[in-house]
Amino acid sequence: MKYYILFTFALTSINFFSQESSNDLFQKWYLHSLYFENPEHFIVSEISPSVAPSLLIMDNLDFSGAGSCNTFEGKFNFTNSGNSLETNQFLSTNTNCEFEIHNRLESVYFDLLQSLNIDYKITNENDHLVLEMSNAVFVTAIFKNKIERLSLPNFESDLNQIKIYATKDKSSIIIESEKVSISRAEIYNINGQNFKIIEDMLENNYIIDLPKGFYLIKLFSSKGNITKKILIP
Repeated sequence: MKYYILFTFALTSINFFSQESSNDLFQKWYLHSLYFENPEHFIVSEISPSVAPSLLIMDNLDFSGAGSCNTFEGKFNFTNSGNSLETNQFLSTNTNCEFEIHNRLESVYFDLLQSLNIDYKITNENDHLVLEMSNAVFVTAIFKNKIERLSLPNFESDLNQIKIYATKDKSSIIIESEKVSISRAEIYNINGQNFKIIEDMLENNYIIDLPKGFYLIKLFSSKGNITKKILIP
């Protein structure tokens, strides 16, 4: 697996200021819209095929999530300038998405998350919270802590319905996906080493030869990514 790596080294300081909205920050957010190079922008619910970019921020400021077809993880730090974050570390997978609009959205989204300074604010909107993040080059991302199910029908359930099981002779696995078109599979062994990569998976049922062992199977699709486990005894 290829990774983009961003490391920002700076003197470490302890922040003694309080942030009124910091507790609300620590949850899973769903990207709603992305504004840049005015007037260009993305409204996620209008993108076809559908995607569901997300951002999970932990209370230790570790973060992770998904773009259009890639996943990421990293580390934020609070700065001394109020409601502002800086990115200390950012890692992402580097798969080319099937659709150019997905690549463009993901590129701008990932660039924002790698910014040295990200201003943020959290507001209430009806029955959910809204997180706004922006950087110095006028990129603004709007997140909500409630996914808009109407614009992304059955997104999570479709991914969870993907089946992976061993053949009767235990020499292969079958990846079965009726509702989701899988474009790529990455297979990792128990030590986390990349064992095999399969590109251009165009069939609903795909057979992969594997020796006995425990594997993590990461699947990439236009509806998002999912990782499943399988043991071949």
